[in-house]
Amino acid sequence: MGLNKCFCGNYLDWCFKFLCEEEKEENGNGQAAACDAGYIYRLEGSDFVNFNEGSAIAFQGAVLRGGIGFQASSPTDITISSPGLYKVTFYLNCQSRSIVGIQLVVNNTPQPVLPQYTYKNNAASQFIYGQGLIEITVPNTVLRILVLKDVTLDKTQQNEPKSVNASVLIKKVCQN
Repeated sequence: MGLNKCFCGNYLDWCFKFLCEEEKEENGNGQAAACDAGYIYRLEGSDFVNFNEGSAIAFQGAVLRGGIGFQASSPTDITISSPGLYKVTFYLNCQSRSIVGIQLVVNNTPQPVLPQYTYKNNAASQFIYGQGLIEITVPNTVLRILVLKDVTLDKTQQNEPKSVNASVLIKKVCQN
């Protein structure tokens, strides 16, 4: 698929159109595919941000399409409105030795974090990258990045521009 086929006028439009077109081609049914995708992020502040064990990472903003939801009033919760298989990738810029995992909340009941969705760094000042294929069977399931060992997120240093210190990228890859 060439760039000129997908470009819509700005990068985010191009990105999400590309994701939906890719899904349409994979489905092979000639119908427009539902595009459930989201990028949820947190920007650095002027000081380090600590998240204690048992808490969830709070995010600040999002770019969303389809059935992925995020509200600043509930900054730890990413809502997935329709069943299916989702690819989840996350990133944290930590200033502490930390452990986190992907947690689902189904019908207001937090589910245990499974080892295959648990990631850690081995020293302070290291990133944590995580990923997983998550099967959603109940509409309006909530996804969280749960802290299993304290997390300290990085801050903006002196004259550097603000940048992302935590993010989640989620995309539906197939229906149930």
